[in-house]
Amino acid sequence: MPLCEVLERLHLEGEGFVKELATIGILESIQNVWGHTETDPEEFCRFMLPESKKWWNELNDFWAGKIPHVGAGLRND
Repeated sequence: MPLCEVLERLHLEGEGFVKELATIGILESIQNVWGHTETDPEEFCRFMLPESKKWWNELNDFWAGKIPHVGAGLRND
């Protein structure tokens, strides 16, 4: 199963700590590692499925100072 499908399942089907792992543990790590290379982390984003992409954007907004914490930009979905 491709990584993006696994991330989507973790976000949709996992318990709270699993969802946090998918966002803070995996997505943020991808952003950090790729951000220190010549590869733009947003290249990975185009392969992500909707729920994971939503959390990717939350990380971007948090690090840009637009929201106080990851998840703050989301309504109660």
